[in-house]
Amino acid sequence: MITVQDDHKITTIRLENGKVNTLDLDMLADLSAVFRSLHGRDEGAVILTGVGSSFSAGVDLRKIIDGGSDYIHEFLPALSAAILNVFQCPLPVVAAVNGHAVAGGCLLAAAADVRLMGKGRIGVPEFAVGVPLPVAGIEVLRSAVGHHAHTLITSAEMVTVDEAEKLGLVTAVAPDNLQERALGEARRLAEVSPSAFTATKTQLHAPVLALIEANAALDQQVASGWVTALKNGRIGKYLASLTR
Repeated sequence: MITVQDDHKITTIRLENGKVNTLDLDMLADLSAVFRSLHGRDEGAVILTGVGSSFSAGVDLRKIIDGGSDYIHEFLPALSAAILNVFQCPLPVVAAVNGHAVAGGCLLAAAADVRLMGKGRIGVPEFAVGVPLPVAGIEVLRSAVGHHAHTLITSAEMVTVDEAEKLGLVTAVAPDNLQERALGEARRLAEVSPSAFTATKTQLHAPVLALIEANAALDQQVASGWVTALKNGRIGKYLASLTR
């Protein structure tokens, strides 16, 4: 589900799960483990990208329906942990968003230091599904786009690459040479003094992490919201609408 390639201080991490790289417990566990393993590194940079035509289509809703409330209570902390493991990586992280980045896929991209996107749409359509976002997801998204987070969440719209760039969700658009641009950006950041980068990233992220910690109890409401949406059929109806 996760492939890792090391090449001259640049680690490329590729999401690979089915046709559209959906997120399930196994994928999230693997992703968190890979990013935790980077904490011993004191130089280099990371590229996070997807395999195929999508970066990640987000949560595997079929597994949510099949797994029920127990799965939800296990899945949501795993999603938050994966987002935070990307966000807190001591090395520079460049997201090469190679296609649609939906919901959790969007949040993983937002956790990167630099976000380059070539094609597709990106956004957080959780309200269309009828579920709330986890605390970590909201705060990481807010750190990327500021006050635009409110509009992105409440509209539940998937925006174009150009619109995402205007909102700050995408750092730059790279329609023709995404992987080359990402590699160039990763190499540039890898040349920055590691101590300077880590100290600066720590300071920039400190207020975000403090908010996540302060509001951690709200994740119980988030889980309840997902369970309610499962039981009242909203998740199932949304999933069915995607196949029409």
